[in-house]
Amino acid sequence: MRQRLRSVIIGWAKFTGRFNDWTDVERRTRHAEVVPFRGDLPAMAGAEYNQRRLVFDRPRPRVTHASNLLYTRLGMAWQSGTLQRRYSFQEVGPRHILERPRGAARTFARASILQSQTPLTYGDWVSEHVAALSVAIVERRLVEPLLLPQWWFSKSYVQRDLGLMGIRAEGFDATVRIEDATVIHKTRHSHFWARSEVEAIVAAMKIVRRPCAPGSALYLSRKGERGEGAARQVNNDVAEAAMTESGVQVVRTAGLTREDYIDLATSAETVFFDHGSAVYNMLHWQTRRVVELYAPTYWDPSFLLLADCLGIHDYHVWQCGPDASREALVSRVAALRAEAFVEHRSP
Repeated sequence: MRQRLRSVIIGWAKFTGRFNDWTDVERRTRHAEVVPFRGDLPAMAGAEYNQRRLVFDRPRPRVTHASNLLYTRLGMAWQSGTLQRRYSFQEVGPRHILERPRGAARTFARASILQSQTPLTYGDWVSEHVAALSVAIVERRLVEPLLLPQWWFSKSYVQRDLGLMGIRAEGFDATVRIEDATVIHKTRHSHFWARSEVEAIVAAMKIVRRPCAPGSALYLSRKGERGEGAARQVNNDVAEAAMTESGVQVVRTAGLTREDYIDLATSAETVFFDHGSAVYNMLHWQTRRVVELYAPTYWDPSFLLLADCLGIHDYHVWQCGPDASREALVSRVAALRAEAFVEHRSP
């Protein structure tokens, strides 16, 4: 019933001109290169041990301009009485359509805003926002201030990374008017990282990718961590015991700082990790092999594609659910560490 009501409201808004969505042509995608992995085959991955990178058939612009926007506390961009998806901070739902702004608490002559998809977690911040902002910085197209909804701007990792990128930003909790808005876009489909984005992040955040000690290995465990998104917990008790027995350094990610991750570089030639955004810190390491542990209920290719963009082609996906066995995992770790590294993507 709720989904039907949502469809009715969005359909009505499109028909009456209250909402301007992406067109079917703008949403159309196509397959690009194939990125392989080894190990187990998650149900979400399909029938083959690879993911085909999806790209928009019509490439989206990195930066556009829009005049006279009313920008709401939720990051929804209204122009001449129409809610514009292509300028808005998140996906549009009935609530956003029905909450048409009546005025502005403040006016900016010029400012930048982000067009994105799912501003919910640290992973979204890096994947959607840091990536897009980094490209704009490298191309010198960012106009300050960057305006962010206060509920997002106030997050500690947002504050930290804005400082690292040298961006002057402001948060707001009431509708503002922007006379000349620079719109910085998410240009890729979903989780399908592009190499140009990763290169831009390394440049914009002045990241130095540090060498790893030969033969080193660490496990990034989410045990004790309270994530912002849906719970997708692997069997940490089994995984931690198996890694410890296998001589793999176990690191619990809860509470770690950026500096802590940088210091782990020497231990990170092989990285085992629970599916989750802590592995974005791999940007700091010259890792050669990655093993992603996932729960049976969820997997997506975000980290596989990130690793590919970093030139890491020795990628493994292992299920580690409630029935995982310590003995089996110890044996599996030993067998993998005895193998030579895969340095090039298989054809």
